[in-house]
Formats: sequence, C-alpha cells, structure tokens
Amino acid sequence: MTAPLMHDARPWCIGRFVLDLPHDAEVYNEQFNYMGYSIESTQNISAQEFAHRVDARERELKTAMRLDPHRSFAATKIPWVHQVIRPSDNSRFFVFGRYDVPQEQQVYDVEGYAVSDKTLFTLKNTFGDGYDQMAIQNASLILRNIHPRGNWDIPPDSAFCFNGGVIKGKPLPGFDATLAVGLVPGRPSNLIVKLRESVDVDQQASLLDGLPAFEIQLKSLTGRYKILRKGKRQFAGMQAEELLMAISEDGVQKYHFYLLAPGVERDLSKPHTAIQLLFGAAPDSITSASEATSPVNEAEAIQAWDTVLSSFHYRGPAAK
Repeated sequence: MTAPLMHDARPWCIGRFVLDLPHDAEVYNEQFNYMGYSIESTQNISAQEFAHRVDARERELKTAMRLDPHRSFAATKIPWVHQVIRPSDNSRFFVFGRYDVPQEQQVYDVEGYAVSDKTLFTLKNTFGDGYDQMAIQNASLILRNIHPRGNWDIPPDSAFCFNGGVIKGKPLPGFDATLAVGLVPGRPSNLIVKLRESVDVDQQASLLDGLPAFEIQLKSLTGRYKILRKGKRQFAGMQAEELLMAISEDGVQKYHFYLLAPGVERDLSKPHTAIQLLFGAAPDSITSASEATSPVNEAEAIQAWDTVLSSFHYRGPAAK
C-alpha cells in the first residue's frame, strides 16, 4: 500500500466507546444487546404508522389466549397480555405470556416499541424470576431515551451507541456489542471487536496460557509461522494480553492479531474486550492466492493494530 492504512481514519462509536477506522472502511456486521434487550431499527415510520402498529399488536395480545401445557396445550380463556405500559406518547411496552402456568413458573415475553424522528425501535427480551417493577422502570427509561443516530455520528455525552441509534439517560449495566469491519475494501482485512459487561470469572481467562500447546499445533502445519509479539499491555486503561502472528502457507501471507482484556466487574468503563485483526484468508475456487494474501505488509499490519488499539477509549462517566 502506498499510504498507511490508518492515514485517513475517523472515530466510530460502539457502545460507550470510540475507536478509529479508515474513512472507507466497510462495516459489515453490528450486533447489540442492552440490559438483555435485542434492538432493531426501522426507518421511515411516522408517528401515525407507529400508533397503528402498536395498537394492532396490543389487540393481538389481548385476543390471543394462553395454552394449558397440562391439558394437551388446550386454549384457555386467559389472554396473552399481562401488562401494557406507556412510558411516553411515543413508546409502548408489552409483557405477555403464552402459557397458563403458575406465576413462579411463568416466563414472559417482553416487547418495547418507540418512535423518534421517523425511526421505529423494537426491543425484545424475556422476563423470568427477575420480572419486577425495577425491570419495568429500566425498560421505560430505555424507551424514553432512544433516538436515531448517523453511523459516523459521535454523541457529545456518554450515550450508548448502537447500529442506527443511541440510548441516552442514566447508564444501565448489562450490555454486549459486536462490530466487524473490513479495513481495506474488497480485501481480507477483518477487524472484529466484541464487548460485554465483565464478570468475576473473566479474571481467570488468559490469551497466552494456552500458547505453548498452540505453538506445537502450528509447528505441525505445512506453512510457516512467526510470533511477532506476545505479552501483556495496557489497553484503554485496562490490563490486557496480545498475540501477534504471521503465517505463510499456500502462497498466502496472513497476519493474525489478537487482544483479550478481562475487564473489571461492575465497571462500565472496563468491559470484557476481545479484538481480532485478521489480514489474509485461505484461497478457494473463487479467490486466488494473490487475492487472499494480506493487502498490507508486516510493518503496516502492526501499525494498523497499534493505531486501532491506541484510539480505543471510553466516552462515559467514571466508575463510582
């Protein structure tokens, strides 16, 4: 490449974090959960269309009858709907059960809908034993504070970014986010970032503990490999481990870089973080070796890795 891969980078928001990506990077996968809710967005939905949709869904939930699993799933006279909440004029929240079982065995489906600036947001989750008034309050808080966002827009506050939107208001725990990006359009250059709330058992995980056995496995392969860098490093204010490898096989040069940060439990600024940067891929009947080989050399690959990791930082409030 004639210019460094990250020479024309700009910030990209993921959750409460920001990292730099090349201007022409191709984001091909984003997945988000917030407080256990999946989030989907639909464009060009007016307030009238929103009202029509949620009214129709409410009627459906009130007319569908629960099934009795102890009577060959026969229909009962109990409707699915358990609760309908209106957090605001532009949002609706439904709690419903499909089966007639004792309360302690009930698992509720929950659906939340909100419209903002002609964007419809749909949240889905399930409630079991944890279903209480606090869960309702948290869902209502999310629905009142969810808004659309342009892909490259970075909120000035600590709002939680997801694909096509942002959740403002009080930061809530419990999230996971996945971002997959092609750094060089049309070439194998995949950056994969996975974030989630850290839990206590994460402190036992290590990227490097299994490395000796992994190296033995690599030596048995026909290709050549080289460890470019391995060890502990600081990353976004956290302790992390990294492993950088170069692999040559079948006329293809690949660079596989990995980072693992276990994070800190109950600290939103220090999530469990796993990052991969994979240059090069296996050739196949469609992709030739020249097309599958890394689009960057070793120095450029390492420079891109260090630039991405150095740019990654937290946007939210400090942990209490």
